[in-house]
Amino acid sequence: MKGRGMKILCRLLLRDVSAAQLAVYAVGTYIGLIILAGAMQLWRDFSTPVAGLTEDPFASGGYVVMSPQVEGLGLTSESVVPDSVLDALRRQPWTVSADRFSASDFSVTASVGIGSDKFSSALFFESVPDSYISPLPDGWTFDPADPAAVIPVIIPRDYLALYNFGFAPSRGLPSLGEDVIMQIPLSVSVAGRGLRCDFPARIAGFSSRINTIAVPEAFLSWANNTYGSGHVRAGSPRLIAQVSTDAADPAIRSFAASHSLEIAGDDGSASYSRILAVVLSAVTGVGLLLCLLSVVVLSVSLILLLYKCREVIVRLVALGFDRSVISGIYFTMLAVVNLAVWIVCAVTLAVGHSLISPLLHDAAVGSAPLAATMAASFLLMTLLQLTGMAIIRKKTESHK
Repeated sequence: MKGRGMKILCRLLLRDVSAAQLAVYAVGTYIGLIILAGAMQLWRDFSTPVAGLTEDPFASGGYVVMSPQVEGLGLTSESVVPDSVLDALRRQPWTVSADRFSASDFSVTASVGIGSDKFSSALFFESVPDSYISPLPDGWTFDPADPAAVIPVIIPRDYLALYNFGFAPSRGLPSLGEDVIMQIPLSVSVAGRGLRCDFPARIAGFSSRINTIAVPEAFLSWANNTYGSGHVRAGSPRLIAQVSTDAADPAIRSFAASHSLEIAGDDGSASYSRILAVVLSAVTGVGLLLCLLSVVVLSVSLILLLYKCREVIVRLVALGFDRSVISGIYFTMLAVVNLAVWIVCAVTLAVGHSLISPLLHDAAVGSAPLAATMAASFLLMTLLQLTGMAIIRKKTESHK
């Protein structure tokens, strides 16, 4: 059947279609779909590194740094946390692993040249076992037998921020991105036991989680043995622990207080991630609920529509019209509505994401491409279309 005959058939079958019911279905589906797609895109954005920022070497898992409490001119406890406290920390149910920082026992001076200016500063080095650094920066090794060995260094992002927004403007120097500063060669001078040696060094990564200047454990162990003062010391006063819960968990704080320890570093990022996960999960649940309600509305609307049209369908079949042709008209009607809903949702998502992307960047959040989210929303609309087609086919074939 073609041309005018098909138009007449369409008008006959669709004359009882309730525009209000289709509008309710379309609006409910749009709201549910935009909530689901928006939550999915936000999750992908927060999981995407910001352009120009290197990945945090301490990004995997939640880390807690503990150190003895300091009051006045001294420590309230020993300068090194006893092994019994470290063992107790390892036995806690929320502890995945725990270990000591290792600290440099020699003097360190680093220098760098930027333009015609050369800057130098006394520093300190610390290290942790490589198992706490994930992902490991490229070239995170040091071989003392290699005369061309370069010391890789991880520094806190706050240090770069202090340079870019404090020191550089006051001296008329350019601001530097992470990718640029990682290409600038450093010179590190280590001295102790009457010995002194200069090493080339480079910044291998930045961390927002651990506030220290970290070097490979292999370098620090060798340098302490070679240039160290020889004092008997078990390492840095600080402990690092990977935990399975929030760093702000009362159990962790209670343990630290009972052993005269204080929690340092970024203990809010884990809580922030968990809060974000909870919020996005709740939003996703609301979106799924609205989509399910849309399916219910769609099912009821189609059943009522086909029930009202049952006599027309029966007569058309008796006159020789194929049921597949009749079903196809309803399929097309539903596909047009679903496609329109998806297009409006896609446009809304694209415009909304372009508006909030600058805000996400200012908050150090990445911006993931929309393609995967668009594809997921299209698959969901396809599922709704297939559900509606199954209802239409079943009800059409039941009219005898």
